[in-house]
Amino acid sequence: MVTVPKDMAKALNEGGYFLDDDDEMKTVSVALVLCLNVGVDPPDVVKTSPCARLECWIDPLAQSPQKALEAIGKNLQTQYERWQPRARYKQTLDPTVEESYTQYIPLSIYDLQTWMGSPSIYVYDCSHAGIIVELFKTFSIQRDQEAAVCATEYKQTGAWTDSRHG
Repeated sequence: MVTVPKDMAKALNEGGYFLDDDDEMKTVSVALVLCLNVGVDPPDVVKTSPCARLECWIDPLAQSPQKALEAIGKNLQTQYERWQPRARYKQTLDPTVEESYTQYIPLSIYDLQTWMGSPSIYVYDCSHAGIIVELFKTFSIQRDQEAAVCATEYKQTGAWTDSRHG
């Protein structure tokens, strides 16, 4: 069980997530998604020298990219298992749409929220994480508004519709 601070519990309950009487939520599943693309620098990043190289206490350039990715994933899972030993863990290492590693394709925060559902906890360990969090909040509000419209339509018509697509 994870104990949730009182102010967070209040916010979760106001958002429609109900906690038990002890303000505890159970984490059942954990998805560890690593998008490292070891050995390929993002097109918009200028590397400084010297720069930090360790990922989860592993130097990704000290071994083959695939071995480094697997070792980083294993170390990250071990760290999370200390906090939540009973959860089911699923690693997704450098997920791709196709078998090409030549491009960086941005992931929509809105799509991520849709795929994950709720309640979910996200940890963003990347550059510009603050911007991601702000966009996440914006899209959460948008999703809540869309859900309210769908609920209203359902009450009026008795049928579920997706109001985003007319």
